[in-house]
Amino acid sequence: GKQPVFICNLVIQSDSRQARTDMANTLKSLRRNHYQFYKGKGHYETPDELIDHISGKKFTLVSDGHFFQYPPDRESATFIGHIKETSEEFLFRIYDREYFLYLLKRLRTVKKESAQEQINIKS
Repeated sequence: GKQPVFICNLVIQSDSRQARTDMANTLKSLRRNHYQFYKGKGHYETPDELIDHISGKKFTLVSDGHFFQYPPDRESATFIGHIKETSEEFLFRIYDREYFLYLLKRLRTVKKESAQEQINIKS
């Protein structure tokens, strides 16, 4: 929307040039996606593209986090994981609650596992 936002860059590494490049890439991703989400890593440009691929191929999405919760005291939800059959990794940070709810509905149509379930099975 038109609400002011503040993005903080916490530079831990000593390479300030790399930190500026990383922040520029983050801002480009946010602008390109209308501040609904940020693409952190992975082949897929949008969560929709990822879900389309997974559902079309009947693959299993493995969530490495708690994407299915959008805490009321947070401004974002992190969608991180990999595709079980191909090991392709992805990371999206969702900033728009309506988009998050839309993605939850889309995720009902794909096979899902959590990384924790896989650890429990292997143990």
